[in-house]
Amino acid sequence: MIFTNNKKAKDGTSLKGYPTSKKTATIILIIVILINLLIAFYYFFVAASFFKALDKGVSITSNNASTTTTMIGTEEQKKTDNNTVSALGSAANAESFSVKITKVVLNPQTTGDKADTGKQYLQVDLSITNNGAENDFLPGSFFYLTTSGEQLNAADVFGTDSPNKNVQVAGREQMTAVTVDPKKTVDDYSLIFQIPQGDKGKVVWRDGIFDKQGAKFGTFELY
Repeated sequence: MIFTNNKKAKDGTSLKGYPTSKKTATIILIIVILINLLIAFYYFFVAASFFKALDKGVSITSNNASTTTTMIGTEEQKKTDNNTVSALGSAANAESFSVKITKVVLNPQTTGDKADTGKQYLQVDLSITNNGAENDFLPGSFFYLTTSGEQLNAADVFGTDSPNKNVQVAGREQMTAVTVDPKKTVDDYSLIFQIPQGDKGKVVWRDGIFDKQGAKFGTFELY
């Protein structure tokens, strides 16, 4: 109402200084609109990259020189697991991406919710390289595999089958819609899991979005 000059003083006169303030308000409004347009374009790009990844074939190369192929987003082609286990600091590959676990931290510094009784947080730092020629979206999801064989979602993943914790590793980026430029490596992303106290499990990288039955792209030793 102030911007359109529909707000008057008690005596019915226009607000003092309105012409000058309107000019300032117009400039601020234009800046806010431009910022929101940039944010909208960014999320549109992330969504477009995501759906593009769903339609792509994924090549999985194991260390024994055999190559199998699976598809993201379709049941028409048989999905084949990569059963190679990568040591801490070694890479697993899927499509044009190479992923390494570079660091593991028990009871890391976090913000938000505390771990449940009998549980502890585990920080897993990742190094992700896009070996392809396009800016692309990292396919698949990561799970923690306990020594008893249970697969756990990341603690900060919402859903009916996750801890639903409001938690984040201090100073690190969360593993959500990650895009990586061609021939670039990013190493500021981390996973956070809520695991049983003292558990010595592994991390599994799978095809699909939070799909615990998706094709296995790789398994990572943590210790």
